[in-house]
Formats: sequence, C-alpha cells, structure tokens
Amino acid sequence: MGQLCTRLAELVSRRTEKRVVLLGLDNAGKTTCVYRLLLGKKVDTVPTVGFNSEEVRYQRCNFIMWDIGGQAKIRKLWKHYVESADALIFVVDAQDRARLAEARSAFKRMLRYKTLKNTVLLILANKMDYEHAMSSAEIVHGLDVKRVVGRRPWWVQETCAISGQGLREGMDWLLQTLEGHSTDSRGGGSEEGAGEVKKEEEEADIGQDGVPNSSLPAVPTGCVCCGCRRQRRGPNGGSSSEDLRGGRR
Repeated sequence: MGQLCTRLAELVSRRTEKRVVLLGLDNAGKTTCVYRLLLGKKVDTVPTVGFNSEEVRYQRCNFIMWDIGGQAKIRKLWKHYVESADALIFVVDAQDRARLAEARSAFKRMLRYKTLKNTVLLILANKMDYEHAMSSAEIVHGLDVKRVVGRRPWWVQETCAISGQGLREGMDWLLQTLEGHSTDSRGGGSEEGAGEVKKEEEEADIGQDGVPNSSLPAVPTGCVCCGCRRQRRGPNGGSSSEDLRGGRR
C-alpha cells in the first residue's frame, strides 16, 4: 500500500502545468469549450465580462485556462491577459460568416503582441454542427493564417463545443506540441504579416470580405496545421504529411 501511494505521488509530481489563454469574438463558444473540457458536459453559459479562470487536468498536464471576454471593448484589454501564456486558443464561430472579417482583424492584432511571439497556437473552428458552417480551409483563408502566424506551430481543429466533438483531438495536438516545442525554435509573426496588420489597422476593421475570391484548396473536413515536420495523426487515426503552406493536416 505504501509503495502504491509513493508511486501515485511520483506520478502527480510529474504533472506539468501550462497557462493557456482563450480568445475570440463574443459568442464564439470559448466558455462552453472550457466547461466541456472541465466537466465533460454542456453547461449553460452567459457572455463573459472580464475573464474566467479554470484548471483543467488533461492527461499528464494541468492546463490553467484563462477564458477572456470577446466583446469589442474588452478586446482592447487582451494584451494585459496574455503575458506568460504557453499556448493560445483562438475560437472562431464557424457558422457566423458575417463576422469573419471582424474575427480576422482581432486575430491579426492579437498576433502582434510581443508576449505571444513564442506561443503555440490552436484555432478551434467551433459550431461545426451547423449545416452551413465554414470548413477549416475557409477559416484558414478568412483569418489569413498562413500569412500572419510566422513560424509558430499552429493547428486548426473543427469542433462542436456542445457535444465535445473535436476538442480532444485539439487538446491532444496542443499537449504533444507543447511537450516537444522549444522556445529557441519559435518565431514571431512574419514581416509581411506585420505589414498587413498595420495596413489593416489604418483601414476599417469591419466590412471586408473574410474569404478571398481565389479558389479554396480541396481538403477534407478535420484539421489543418502549421507544417511541423512531425507527422500528425488525424481524428480518425489516419495521418498525412501533405504540405499546405508549409501546412500539414
């Protein structure tokens, strides 16, 4: 019995702790994602004013999750919450095409924060249970992800926070990437991307078409990622090393 207790104590002591910040527009489903992971069930939520903080134990890691409100007036304060974040989860409402340009503006501005230049990025394309929800490829184009994320590892995961579909796959990727990711190998946003953000800030934030007119690549529903050289395993157990940018899915 004593040996068992000692072994359990050793396992607990080996758990790592990571600070994760969830950002995104209001009504994207950030709080629903957190409580689905925390409690394993759907919880009725109200718009977050300020922030929520919860500790989510997932496999061998304790994720300290900061769920930050997404209203326009709160977005101006995002930079004060992201310091020392190990990972960033940006949640997108995949069925709200009308606000995709607004989400892109917030996404680009967020990636300019110096405190996030070395941060692993997981994008959750939430509300995929809607019939006309955007695919992960559309969201990658709409957010201009490939242009602005620089060399940081990133992944787009299609999810439904209410049912929990896709959340485990996204968290598996996040945990694996954090464990194998060295800060020496991380890079900030590209110069080209920074120029695009500056130009966009000089123009109107909202009202532009979120999805380019160019044809979208033919990709199946599921995940799109940054192009890490490690082969990734897909939600159905398959894997692919196809280059999307640099991006594998």
